Amino acid sequence: MWLILIRLLLLNTLVRISASDSSLFYIYDWPSNVTNSFPDSFHHKNQHITPNFKENGGVGEVIDEVEGLYHTHQYSLFTTFLKRLEESPYRTMKPELAKLFFIPYDLGMDATTRRSDGALDQTGCPRRNQVMSLLSKSNYFKQNNGKNHFILHSINHMMLYYVTKSCREFYKYCEHCIKLSIDKYDVTHYRELNRSSMKDMSHNWYSIPFPSNYHYTPLSIQKLNKPINMGMGSNNDRWYDIVYMGSDWVTAQKNKKLRGTLRRQCMKHTNLVFGNDLKRMNEDENKDKEKDKDMMMREEKLEHSSCLLVTLDSHGSNTKSIFHSSQYHHRHHNSHKKENQKQNQVIDNVASIKANRSPYSHGKFCLMPGGDFPTRKGTLDALMAGCIPVTFQKGAAQHQWKWHWGSEDAAEQATHYIPRDDMMKNPELEFQKLLLLAQNSTFLNKKYHAIQQVKSRLQYNVPGSFSGMKIKESAPVDAVDVVLEHILHHGGLNEGNHQF
Repeated sequence: MWLILIRLLLLNTLVRISASDSSLFYIYDWPSNVTNSFPDSFHHKNQHITPNFKENGGVGEVIDEVEGLYHTHQYSLFTTFLKRLEESPYRTMKPELAKLFFIPYDLGMDATTRRSDGALDQTGCPRRNQVMSLLSKSNYFKQNNGKNHFILHSINHMMLYYVTKSCREFYKYCEHCIKLSIDKYDVTHYRELNRSSMKDMSHNWYSIPFPSNYHYTPLSIQKLNKPINMGMGSNNDRWYDIVYMGSDWVTAQKNKKLRGTLRRQCMKHTNLVFGNDLKRMNEDENKDKEKDKDMMMREEKLEHSSCLLVTLDSHGSNTKSIFHSSQYHHRHHNSHKKENQKQNQVIDNVASIKANRSPYSHGKFCLMPGGDFPTRKGTLDALMAGCIPVTFQKGAAQHQWKWHWGSEDAAEQATHYIPRDDMMKNPELEFQKLLLLAQNSTFLNKKYHAIQQVKSRLQYNVPGSFSGMKIKESAPVDAVDVVLEHILHHGGLNEGNHQF
């Protein structure tokens, strides 16, 4: 454990700034009705965000604290980000000492989530005018025309259906502010960004990671240095060569066709498709012997499956059904090996400790086709679970989050890329290539090593979880630390291949 702490201490010295440095930031002290990004009530029948997502500083409900696994909404980043900033040693309570200023307003949630009942809606950003009024009274904002201010855009960069023209008035007002979004695109992806009327959506934007379901705490910090492997009885058993979890209900037609192709290929290599009733299946497992027997029979068919398919409804990845019992995969894969009962018992004991896991924790490769946008929260969920993300557009991951990867080369080493056109032209061939790579331990180990080097920087530590530790520097560097390093040292201007 001490070796881990020493290593993390050395890592922190590379990315953290001395507290005596003049590079400090200030958070505006604004009313809670502005800074609170979550709805006041949660009673709409089609609400997309629930009270549970507010827990643990915004990272959501605990699924497995030892694993650092939480139920985190893909657009609930703002609360976590703000709370992490509030506890930063580089925060000053005196604005006159600050180099940079954080605007504690979440336009993403304001644009998409109805405050009264939590419904997903085109709201028109009702808090926008109040925020602009508050900024207009700040001499620090006026002196630099917002150039020394940064703000978080907690949804996809180009969610223009929700970020309407009236919402974008704020970004025109804050044109020179540093804008941090969970993805960022240019005119090669979205031609409308070339219009003069869209300048506010292209100037001074930077990409930071989605909030994954994995967050470090003192309990889970040991996972940072734990090798990702495939051996039976380990904490990261990889029963499947390929895992695909997703829905065909996406708006981008090319991505919709790709998803359909991937689903059909996966079905050819599996004997069971986990559907949207994962949660019900888990809850019912021990209620009825006949149901349990039938489930065991179906699960035993998985012995020769090489692809795990988890089909979801639209936005189904936001539900808790994505976590299912790892006991299925441990117990039934080994139930026929009577000659190895002792080993099976060890595996069952390990499985019983881990009541829930992500499907990604069972795969070697995890398919990440685009959805409504090229990027997916699942890319970070898979990577943090130790599954190699497979992308079909470079803009989906390898060209995103450059501050956090450290370099494009590091991004490519930790992921696997198959051109979308190649998969669509000959999906069977591309699947067979993946299946062969899944048996190449040298290839896998290189990928796992690359993931191990970067995964701390791509997750958000649970706010406050390290505050009581005697050695605060033992907290792993997380995505907020990386952002502060760039905007305090480089002013948000160095997005290139900066090595850490």
